[in-house]
Amino acid sequence: MLTITDDKDSLLRALAAGADDFVTKPVLREELNLRLQSAIRLLRLEDHYKLVGALAELAAVRSGEEKSHFRRTKQYCFLLADDLRQHQPQLGLSEQMVEDISNASVLHDIGIMNIPDGLLNKRGRLTAREFEVVQEHAAAGGKILKDLYEETGSAYLLLAHELATTHHERWNGSGYPQGMQGENIPLVGRIMALADTYDALRSRRPYKDPLPMEHTEGLIIAESGKHFDPLLVESFKRVKIEFAHIHNQLRNRTELW
Repeated sequence: MLTITDDKDSLLRALAAGADDFVTKPVLREELNLRLQSAIRLLRLEDHYKLVGALAELAAVRSGEEKSHFRRTKQYCFLLADDLRQHQPQLGLSEQMVEDISNASVLHDIGIMNIPDGLLNKRGRLTAREFEVVQEHAAAGGKILKDLYEETGSAYLLLAHELATTHHERWNGSGYPQGMQGENIPLVGRIMALADTYDALRSRRPYKDPLPMEHTEGLIIAESGKHFDPLLVESFKRVKIEFAHIHNQLRNRTELW
């Protein structure tokens, strides 16, 4: 919309009616171009979020995983990232980065679509070869998202690529697919690793029963400096009550968003 500087009432009415932005008289060509470019970026971001939702839905259907798993881990990631933003400012996390990590987390298992049906929901222990095949989902998911990033140039999809590729790496270097160690593991992968493990431990799977809250918390804390980044375990201690609340609130939900 076009307005004059002192016509605040008209501006507020127009924004309330659905206008997205405004320019003031006299119109500067440079300002108009910048605002149009900003609007285009927002439209592209909205398209990326739609793509993320569709891909996450596909992964859920393919794996037989309840969609509530993605919704829970999304909120766990937000809690951990936001706690780090507040308590570990040296990491440089902004509020927007916290939101992006949370939103991208639903794509962590997109590579599961490459795994044969018989392995995804197998009851009982996997053979060594079967486990190797399952492990391939991290690199496969990373490749899918990197290809999308190269097509779109979206920094958001690059973040999702890092997250999907590294969420099974471990702080002590015993994870996969690359055996990365410590701070060489991208922060988004370290966050996703803790969130995903917590939800896996507390959830029923074809091969296991869910663990109680106290047992799960003890296992997470005991893995500080081994499976998990010690800074993240400290964050988990501060937000573990919220984790338990999210699990209980969303354990029977089926919708993704």
